[in-house]
Amino acid sequence: MKRMHYGKRRPSHQWEVEEQSRIIDVLRAAPALRVGVKDKSRWLASQTGQSFVTTLYRQCELDFGDCVSASRLVWMKYLPPKVQFFGWLAWKYKVKTSVFLKKIGVLDENASALCVFCKLEDESVEHVLISCPLVWKVWAGLLQWWGVLWVVPGSMECLLQWWARNNFSKAERRIWNAIPLLALWSIWNHRNDCLFNNVQPDIGELHEVIIIKLAIWLKATTKDYHYTINDFLYNIM
Repeated sequence: MKRMHYGKRRPSHQWEVEEQSRIIDVLRAAPALRVGVKDKSRWLASQTGQSFVTTLYRQCELDFGDCVSASRLVWMKYLPPKVQFFGWLAWKYKVKTSVFLKKIGVLDENASALCVFCKLEDESVEHVLISCPLVWKVWAGLLQWWGVLWVVPGSMECLLQWWARNNFSKAERRIWNAIPLLALWSIWNHRNDCLFNNVQPDIGELHEVIIIKLAIWLKATTKDYHYTINDFLYNIM
């Protein structure tokens, strides 16, 4: 039988020595094994009396910042159900845009999916309701009304998240929180008028319609608002 001859072991490289030292430190820090005790998982961030969900939520806040649920701005009880429902559809990308209809086979593949407002890009949810140049003027006008500046959000979720993070007094917050749903619903209605009734896009009129509807619906559901529509349009801020 042929005998095997092994050479001398080569010296370790510096990086190998460092890795070996690191592994030893990790092993030394491992908890001691206890014979006869059953293994179980433990949530180290939890304190006595605190639930897992509570501590996990607080841990996420520390790591990623406060996360506001977009549903807070979708279901506004003082707005008409049809407006709330459309906000939910937009949030979940279920609005029947041309892109959506082509995707599910309702529109022919060769049919135009261009935005009815700008005729420049396909009509996705984000485009027709947020980032279309003409639609963006509506949002900019609404925000200028409050003296607020922003950048175009990349998604419906980002829009609602950003909107929910702004703090106002109780009376102002009721008005502020109603704006995105009313704007989304009004923009879509104007889109339908342009598409099916040959109406020309009118950004100025659309902006005024949103404010007037906001004033009417808030007055109908809130006893504390003692103002006229004209006061709301020009003096609410």
